[in-house]
Amino acid sequence: AGQLAQQMSTEDGVAKGLEHFLRWLPKHEMLCDVSLLLPEPEYKVARYSLVFRELKVSTEVMQLLYRSSWLTFLFNIDFVKAHKLKAWGLGRVDGMLAGFIAGLITAAQVLTGAVLDLYFKADRYSYTFGATGCVYGLVTAAIATAFAPLYAFLVLLDRTVTGA
Repeated sequence: AGQLAQQMSTEDGVAKGLEHFLRWLPKHEMLCDVSLLLPEPEYKVARYSLVFRELKVSTEVMQLLYRSSWLTFLFNIDFVKAHKLKAWGLGRVDGMLAGFIAGLITAAQVLTGAVLDLYFKADRYSYTFGATGCVYGLVTAAIATAFAPLYAFLVLLDRTVTGA
């Protein structure tokens, strides 16, 4: 017991917790793809995504793209959207019951998000594209909402089965 107490007094739980967190942090989803390809990689946070090229880019890279000549810009036309991190589960689900509960929570989140998207997606597109964007946002949100119950059921099934 004395040896265990001595070992526990020398341990740094905060440092171990931070080390564990940083090991599992999905850095590849957070960093700019272009800045990592430089001869000396720079760790810039990705703020935007180029849809067709499937690249995550930082603010500096976007500024360079917009400052390029008109001919270069013409050949590099791509849709740009804000880069959002994926929701990563930091906990481990062990057991079918825990998987079922995690699946229910995620399914409720998916269904609620789909219903809220009926308003927010149309609103987001209307700011950028006006009335046409509003109609486009309503149509795409309605389609996504129609398929949301199927996706929620698949998530529930997946969490339940993989939790076992």
